[in-house]
Amino acid sequence: MAAAADVEKEEIQDLRNPAVTDKYREAAKIAQFTLEAVLKQLEAGKSIADVCEFSDALIQAQASAHHQESKFACPRQRSGAHAG
Repeated sequence: MAAAADVEKEEIQDLRNPAVTDKYREAAKIAQFTLEAVLKQLEAGKSIADVCEFSDALIQAQASAHHQESKFACPRQRSGAHAG
């Protein structure tokens, strides 16, 4: 009987949980905003590394701002992700 009580107390971590779908919606908004901003950065002769750094910084800033508002989990930026 204790096992059944534990199962009932577990939080649903799939799309049945509105909090999960809200996080996906917010992530989609961040992705769309970033895509639009990155497209404006594209120009002849511009380094792809600069564009990637711009997009990484923008995603990090948007996710951090949202994290401050709603405790949205934001993965840490990997150092050297675009080194090469």
